Amino acid sequence: MIGFDKIRQSGFHADLIERLVKQVNGGQIPSHNLFLLETTFDDDSVFRHFDYLGLSGALLTSIHIDELAAGARWYMNLLPVRHVTGLEVAQVALPLQPADKDVPAATHGDAGDDNHEVGLTVVVSSSSQRSLELEPLRCDDPACTADHGYVGGGKDEGLVMTFGAQSASSNEDDAMEFVAALSTAMTL
Repeated sequence: MIGFDKIRQSGFHADLIERLVKQVNGGQIPSHNLFLLETTFDDDSVFRHFDYLGLSGALLTSIHIDELAAGARWYMNLLPVRHVTGLEVAQVALPLQPADKDVPAATHGDAGDDNHEVGLTVVVSSSSQRSLELEPLRCDDPACTADHGYVGGGKDEGLVMTFGAQSASSNEDDAMEFVAALSTAMTL
């Protein structure tokens, strides 16, 4: 399982991340760690963000950090493993970055596609993070002005992380090891 050293070596607010993780895990680093450091864009800027999952016994720690012009902004979720309602893993095609042209051909996509590598997406859903979508309920009478209430549904939300073979973050093997540890904890 990936240790915390790779997070420390990333140089991305490692002291803050370690302090947060230890504060909520009894002064300890979880035995299972998974993280993703990405560069992203919005209308005004380019910035990095960081997602972390740590598994310690029956507690899943999730941290998200955005590096903005005003400084790092973070939020954290502490989730009992019993609230995890879904764990999905999928193989995906990721576009190769210019620095990835030396990726071994075995990691490239099907049909000799040299523009993509095979990656892995992990989705962790929980009952404590739900979204609700509502819309007005309407009757068949187009002249009706009555309020008929709302109709809708809820669904569990979660965290989506995608890993490539040559990732500076956790890699596919790390992700599969984390998934195995989390799935075992979910059955206890």
